Amino acid sequence: MAMHLVEVKTLHGYTINELNEIINSSKSKYTKSLLSAVIMRYNGIHTDDIMKTICRTRASITTYIHKWNEYGIDSIIDNRGGSESSFTDEMLQDLKDVVLSKSPETFGFMRSSWTTALLTEYIKEKYGKSYSAEWIRQLLISLGFSFKRGQYKPTKGDPYLQAIFKKIADLLPIIENTEDSVLYVEDETGIRIESVNRRSWSPVGQSPIVESNNTHAGFNIIGATEISKNYNTLINIYPAKHSITSIEMLEFLKQLLEQNKGKKIFLIWDNYNIHKAKNIQEFAQLHNEELFLINLPPYSPMLNPQENVWKWLKDTCFQCKARESIDKFKEFIEKLFLHCNSDKMHSIIKPLVTAKSYYK
Repeated sequence: MAMHLVEVKTLHGYTINELNEIINSSKSKYTKSLLSAVIMRYNGIHTDDIMKTICRTRASITTYIHKWNEYGIDSIIDNRGGSESSFTDEMLQDLKDVVLSKSPETFGFMRSSWTTALLTEYIKEKYGKSYSAEWIRQLLISLGFSFKRGQYKPTKGDPYLQAIFKKIADLLPIIENTEDSVLYVEDETGIRIESVNRRSWSPVGQSPIVESNNTHAGFNIIGATEISKNYNTLINIYPAKHSITSIEMLEFLKQLLEQNKGKKIFLIWDNYNIHKAKNIQEFAQLHNEELFLINLPPYSPMLNPQENVWKWLKDTCFQCKARESIDKFKEFIEKLFLHCNSDKMHSIIKPLVTAKSYYK
């Protein structure tokens, strides 16, 4: 008679890819074995084949799957030494609070962010109990935490002003349905001939080498992208040693007017001091029937789609090898935007800046 196979009843909200990521990041053989058994059984693989693949007994595989069905992600923590019962609910809640809202400095540690090793020290000092850093790491994973790069976000911005600014969406139907109106976003950025480190392909076991010789050669760029109709970008490029002042900004505005002759230009930009310069304000007043300046709320770069264009530019320009010629680098950037501006489908820039989705 055929032996009944214990089935994986549910993945408890996880995907196979997410479970594989936990396997790849884990140093625990127990965790790797349990999740591998769960994934293979979920995919219909027979116990005999699972045994051969992960080198575990039939009894162990059955236990793994029973534990997964009952405890879900908590089952990946190896409690065979009895650690789970010693980690109380109070300690669990404390661990969550500490990770989310407390700095190690608060407890006298000379570090500003938590590591699993530091958390083991904290728990030992406060509760007199010892756990391995790996055990704490697996516990945090089971609680829904992950260790990842943070996102930059200004915290001084006024949410009320930002919400009011999004009312600019009310302007969009008017601009989109009027042939003589365009909506631009403007910003400045810097880019260097040596790339900021980013992910790239390399042979397994070897880290990509990003050439760095501490050169500061590069460019400062003024740019504005139309975000309601044609999605074209106008840029002016200056050497890195050449600071952008109100003089350069005034020249840029003149070019923007020339490029959109006969149209009303609505220009969104931030509160950079050169935008408030006397010559800029006088120029705007002189052209007040064709140029309408709209200031972003303070500390609100997330409301400026041009930031996305700059990120795309720097990602596109990334290469491990340092560029040999500053002139060729400039030529590459100029050709890049010429290519985007000639793309009638707007397949590159449009998804980054479309006003309808950005200010909804």
